[in-house]
Amino acid sequence: MDAQKLSDFLKGQFGSKMRTFVVDECASTNTLAAEMSNGERMPFLVAARKQTHGRGRMSRSWFSEEGASICMSIAADMSGKSAQLLESATVRCGVAVCAAFNEMCSEKIFLKWPNDIYTRGGAKIAGMLAELLPNKNGYKIIFGIGINYDLSKTKIPDGLATAPDDIFRRLSPEAAAAGMECVAAAAAAAIERELAAESTSALSRFGEFDCLYNSPVNAACGTRKITGTAVGINGSGNLLIRLEDGSTAALNSGEAFSVRQNIEPHG
Repeated sequence: MDAQKLSDFLKGQFGSKMRTFVVDECASTNTLAAEMSNGERMPFLVAARKQTHGRGRMSRSWFSEEGASICMSIAADMSGKSAQLLESATVRCGVAVCAAFNEMCSEKIFLKWPNDIYTRGGAKIAGMLAELLPNKNGYKIIFGIGINYDLSKTKIPDGLATAPDDIFRRLSPEAAAAGMECVAAAAAAAIERELAAESTSALSRFGEFDCLYNSPVNAACGTRKITGTAVGINGSGNLLIRLEDGSTAALNSGEAFSVRQNIEPHG
């Protein structure tokens, strides 16, 4: 990851004024960004060429190697944001990133609620982790994203919960030639815009990328288990599941739900 190229793409192609920091190696870009947010002006982006102890939802790990993965986090001040904006942030950013990726790829990319990005065949190419932290006037958010860029450059670990794939093989020739910095900038700019947004309008596009729609799903959070059919989201970005009795359950993205489906994405 070249720091100057990343900054140039953010400013030139995406019009971002966000400051960028690139380190050779760190344990977790979310942890580093959280530490830096105590003194640095937000928003800013931290990227690492290699991440040794990346974190995902539900305490899962995220493996990364230089050149194979994009690991970065954005710190943003969320003071004054409504509860609905805070609650829907992960899903809105996921929609925005999918929209950005679909402009760069020759194959459609999907969002698996609330925070994973998948191929049509059901392989994971990216994951996100949002962490809300108290700020003097409310909250700040540390929003991390890990993207499998080119897995031919690394050995895939055994025992992963979901089969991985990468975005490189799906990029248009122009995007592939621009390099990983362009992909990183596209994702970062999309996240930056949604974290600054004052409305949840991005949720209206969720259906374009919904990996789970009309699929049988099993959801679990601790001892709570829900089985039904995924039927989209509500105005706060919560996943709606139609139960066998015809009623609907809403899953909050802030809860540690594990959601599984048994068929490939539609579309």
